[in-house]
Amino acid sequence: MREDMKFRNAVNGFNKTDVMTCIESLLKENAEQKNKIKELEAQLCDCQASLAQAKEETQNKDMCAQCDAAKVAQAQLGAAMMDAKRFSELILKEANDKSAQVLNTALGDVSDATDTANGLSESLKAAKENFAATLDSLQDELATIILSFMDFRTDLEKKGEKFNYTTDFAAMSAGESK
Repeated sequence: MREDMKFRNAVNGFNKTDVMTCIESLLKENAEQKNKIKELEAQLCDCQASLAQAKEETQNKDMCAQCDAAKVAQAQLGAAMMDAKRFSELILKEANDKSAQVLNTALGDVSDATDTANGLSESLKAAKENFAATLDSLQDELATIILSFMDFRTDLEKKGEKFNYTTDFAAMSAGESK
Protein backbone atom coordinates (compact mmCIF):
# COMPACT_ATOMS: atom_id res chain seq x y z
CA MET A 1 0.00 0.00 0.00
CA ARG A 2 1.17 3.48 -0.71
CA GLU A 3 2.19 5.62 2.22
CA ASP A 4 0.79 8.88 0.86
CA MET A 5 -2.74 7.51 1.08
CA LYS A 6 -4.48 7.92 4.36
CA PHE A 7 -7.90 6.63 5.11
CA ARG A 8 -10.29 8.40 7.34
CA ASN A 9 -11.85 6.42 10.07
CA ALA A 10 -15.47 5.48 9.90
CA VAL A 11 -17.78 3.73 12.34
CA ASN A 12 -17.09 0.19 11.15
CA GLY A 13 -13.59 0.60 9.72
CA PHE A 14 -12.38 2.96 6.99
CA ASN A 15 -14.20 5.45 4.88
CA LYS A 16 -15.53 3.63 1.84
CA THR A 17 -14.90 6.54 -0.53
CA ASP A 18 -11.27 6.79 0.55
CA VAL A 19 -10.76 3.04 -0.04
CA MET A 20 -12.48 3.17 -3.45
CA THR A 21 -10.42 6.19 -4.46
CA CYS A 22 -7.28 4.37 -3.41
CA ILE A 23 -8.26 1.23 -5.32
CA GLU A 24 -9.07 3.27 -8.43
CA SER A 25 -5.77 5.08 -8.10
CA LEU A 26 -3.90 1.77 -7.74
CA LEU A 27 -5.75 0.27 -10.72
CA LYS A 28 -4.95 3.32 -12.79
CA GLU A 29 -1.30 3.18 -11.72
CA ASN A 30 -1.23 -0.57 -12.45
CA ALA A 31 -2.67 0.04 -15.93
CA GLU A 32 -0.05 2.73 -16.57
CA GLN A 33 2.71 0.36 -15.42
CA LYS A 34 1.33 -2.41 -17.68
CA ASN A 35 1.29 0.01 -20.64
CA LYS A 36 4.84 1.06 -19.81
CA ILE A 37 5.87 -2.65 -19.62
CA LYS A 38 4.23 -3.27 -23.02
CA GLU A 39 6.10 -0.30 -24.49
CA LEU A 40 9.38 -1.56 -23.01
CA GLU A 41 8.66 -5.09 -24.27
CA ALA A 42 7.96 -3.66 -27.74
CA GLN A 43 11.24 -1.73 -27.59
CA LEU A 44 12.98 -4.91 -26.41
CA CYS A 45 11.50 -6.85 -29.33
CA ASP A 46 12.62 -4.11 -31.73
CA CYS A 47 16.13 -4.21 -30.21
CA GLN A 48 16.21 -8.01 -30.39
CA ALA A 49 15.05 -7.92 -34.01
CA SER A 50 17.69 -5.30 -34.83
CA LEU A 51 20.31 -7.38 -33.04
CA ALA A 52 19.25 -10.56 -34.89
CA GLN A 53 19.33 -8.68 -38.21
CA ALA A 54 22.79 -7.28 -37.39
CA LYS A 55 24.00 -10.77 -36.41
CA GLU A 56 22.60 -12.20 -39.62
CA GLU A 57 24.26 -9.47 -41.68
CA THR A 58 27.52 -10.05 -39.82
CA GLN A 59 27.22 -13.80 -40.35
CA ASN A 60 26.48 -13.22 -44.03
CA LYS A 61 29.54 -10.97 -44.29
CA ASP A 62 31.60 -13.56 -42.41
CA MET A 63 30.26 -16.31 -44.65
CA CYS A 64 31.10 -14.27 -47.74
CA ALA A 65 34.59 -13.63 -46.37
CA GLN A 66 34.93 -17.35 -45.59
CA CYS A 67 33.70 -18.22 -49.09
CA ASP A 68 36.22 -15.83 -50.59
CA ALA A 69 38.96 -17.29 -48.42
CA ALA A 70 37.86 -20.82 -49.37
CA LYS A 71 37.97 -19.90 -53.07
CA VAL A 72 41.48 -18.50 -52.65
CA ALA A 73 42.55 -21.61 -50.72
CA GLN A 74 40.95 -23.80 -53.38
CA ALA A 75 42.83 -21.99 -56.11
CA GLN A 76 46.09 -22.29 -54.17
CA LEU A 77 45.41 -25.96 -53.54
CA GLY A 78 44.69 -26.51 -57.24
CA ALA A 79 47.97 -24.82 -58.16
CA ALA A 80 49.82 -26.88 -55.56
CA MET A 81 48.21 -30.06 -56.90
CA MET A 82 49.31 -29.19 -60.44
CA ASP A 83 52.84 -28.50 -59.21
CA ALA A 84 52.83 -31.77 -57.26
CA LYS A 85 51.60 -33.66 -60.33
CA ARG A 86 54.32 -32.15 -62.54
CA PHE A 87 56.94 -32.86 -59.89
CA SER A 88 55.74 -36.45 -59.42
CA GLU A 89 55.79 -37.02 -63.18
CA LEU A 90 59.36 -35.71 -63.30
CA ILE A 91 60.39 -37.95 -60.39
CA LEU A 92 58.65 -40.92 -62.02
CA LYS A 93 60.44 -40.31 -65.32
CA GLU A 94 63.80 -40.01 -63.58
CA ALA A 95 63.09 -43.18 -61.59
CA ASN A 96 62.10 -45.08 -64.76
CA ASP A 97 65.24 -43.87 -66.57
CA LYS A 98 67.44 -44.84 -63.62
CA SER A 99 65.63 -48.18 -63.33
CA ALA A 100 66.23 -48.91 -67.03
CA GLN A 101 69.90 -47.96 -66.64
CA VAL A 102 70.28 -50.19 -63.57
CA LEU A 103 68.47 -53.03 -65.34
CA ASN A 104 70.73 -52.76 -68.40
CA THR A 105 73.81 -52.70 -66.18
CA ALA A 106 72.50 -55.67 -64.20
CA LEU A 107 71.75 -57.61 -67.39
CA GLY A 108 75.29 -56.89 -68.61
CA ASP A 109 76.71 -57.99 -65.27
CA VAL A 110 74.58 -61.15 -65.34
CA SER A 111 75.78 -61.89 -68.86
CA ASP A 112 79.40 -61.35 -67.82
CA ALA A 113 78.88 -63.49 -64.72
CA THR A 114 77.27 -66.21 -66.84
CA ASP A 115 80.21 -66.18 -69.25
CA THR A 116 82.66 -66.31 -66.33
CA ALA A 117 80.68 -69.12 -64.70
CA ASN A 118 80.62 -71.07 -67.98
CA GLY A 119 84.38 -70.57 -68.36
CA LEU A 120 84.98 -71.68 -64.79
CA SER A 121 82.71 -74.66 -65.33
CA GLU A 122 84.74 -75.71 -68.38
CA SER A 123 88.00 -75.17 -66.45
CA LEU A 124 86.66 -77.16 -63.54
CA LYS A 125 85.51 -79.95 -65.85
CA ALA A 126 88.96 -80.08 -67.47
CA ALA A 127 90.66 -80.00 -64.04
CA LYS A 128 88.38 -82.79 -62.86
CA GLU A 129 89.24 -84.93 -65.88
CA ASN A 130 92.96 -84.17 -65.42
CA PHE A 131 92.70 -85.02 -61.71
CA ALA A 132 90.88 -88.27 -62.48
CA ALA A 133 93.56 -89.22 -65.04
CA THR A 134 96.37 -88.33 -62.60
CA LEU A 135 94.65 -90.26 -59.83
CA ASP A 136 94.26 -93.30 -62.10
CA SER A 137 97.95 -93.05 -63.03
CA LEU A 138 98.98 -92.75 -59.37
CA GLN A 139 96.81 -95.73 -58.45
CA ASP A 140 98.47 -97.76 -61.21
CA GLU A 141 101.94 -96.72 -59.99
CA LEU A 142 100.99 -97.51 -56.39
CA ALA A 143 99.72 -100.92 -57.43
CA THR A 144 103.02 -101.54 -59.22
CA ILE A 145 105.00 -100.43 -56.16
CA ILE A 146 102.90 -102.64 -53.89
CA LEU A 147 103.42 -105.63 -56.20
CA SER A 148 107.10 -104.88 -56.32
CA PHE A 149 107.23 -104.60 -52.54
CA MET A 150 105.34 -107.88 -52.17
CA ASP A 151 107.74 -109.59 -54.58
CA PHE A 152 110.67 -108.22 -52.60
CA ARG A 153 109.20 -109.46 -49.38
CA THR A 154 108.51 -112.87 -50.87
CA ASP A 155 112.11 -113.04 -52.11
CA LEU A 156 113.38 -112.19 -48.64
CA GLU A 157 111.17 -114.76 -47.02
CA LYS A 158 112.41 -117.41 -49.50
CA LYS A 159 115.94 -116.56 -48.46
CA GLY A 160 114.87 -116.91 -44.83
CA GLU A 161 115.44 -113.33 -43.93
CA LYS A 162 113.07 -111.20 -42.06
CA PHE A 163 112.17 -107.78 -43.40
CA ASN A 164 112.79 -104.89 -40.99
CA TYR A 165 110.50 -102.09 -42.09
CA THR A 166 112.55 -99.40 -40.43
CA THR A 167 116.01 -100.18 -41.72
CA ASP A 168 115.27 -102.18 -44.83
CA PHE A 169 112.80 -99.65 -46.20
CA ALA A 170 115.36 -96.86 -45.88
CA ALA A 171 117.92 -98.98 -47.72
CA MET A 172 115.37 -99.93 -50.32
CA SER A 173 114.44 -96.33 -51.02
CA ALA A 174 118.17 -95.54 -51.50
CA GLY A 175 118.35 -98.30 -54.11
CA GLU A 176 120.09 -100.96 -52.02
CA SER A 177 118.79 -104.42 -51.36
CA LYS A 178 119.73 -106.95 -48.73
